[in-house]
Parts: sequence; structure tokens; C-alpha cells
Amino acid sequence: MQYVLRTKNIKDRAIAAVEAVDLSLSDAMFEVVIRPYKSRRSLEQNKLLHAIFRDVSDQYAESRGQRFSPDSWKIYFKRLFLGSDPILLPDGSVGVNAVSTTALSSVQMTALIESVLHHCSEELEIFVDIPAIEYSA
Repeated sequence: MQYVLRTKNIKDRAIAAVEAVDLSLSDAMFEVVIRPYKSRRSLEQNKLLHAIFRDVSDQYAESRGQRFSPDSWKIYFKRLFLGSDPILLPDGSVGVNAVSTTALSSVQMTALIESVLHHCSEELEIFVDIPAIEYSA
């Protein structure tokens, strides 16, 4: 069970759920975590970002004659705006992975989308058509 405490009613239900736990069972252990709520990026935001990468891939190939896959653009922009994490490989060398968007909040994802769009227009002279969906937090 997971509760997002927004109202007294929801808070009361969460307390009732904790009080209903039977600790008399052998090896009964439960975890209760309370932390500030952090809204994760939406699936719509993720779909939009991937659509942007496809559009950039197509427009760049058309205007410059060189095609980079949408995944290449994804890695490029994530490294540019989110950074990267070093990872130790089995042969002892160190690789670099772009930071994942999975843990971004919806506000952070909005900022990433806006940064990508700005970079495309200002640096690459690529103007991406944004689908008519809400992508901001």
C-alpha cells in the first residue's frame, strides 16, 4: 500500500492501515516510509521527448545529409543536460552512461524538454513541431 497524504481523510486511512498490521505473526516485519512527495515525470512527457529525438534525427539528416539515430540524440542530449555517470566495466576500463530520465520529477523533465528544444532551435537550427499535449508539470 502507498498513500499520498493530501487530505485528513487519506491520512486517517493510512494510519488505519498501519494499525491493522498484525505484528504477532512470526517473522512479521513491515516498512513504513514517510517522505516529501515527488511527482515523477509522466509517460506523456517521456513519449514527447522520444518524439523530439525522432524529429531531430529526421530533420538533421535532411538538412545536413548525415543521419544519427534517435537513440544517439537521446544519449547526446541527456549527457549535455543531465550529465553522465562513470561505470566500471569487466575489463577494468571505465565507461560512461548518460543519466537516466526515469528518476526525474515532472518539473525536471519539463526543464529537460525545454532545454532540448532551445538547443535545437538556437544551436542546430532545427525547429521541432510539438504535439498538442501538455508536457509541463
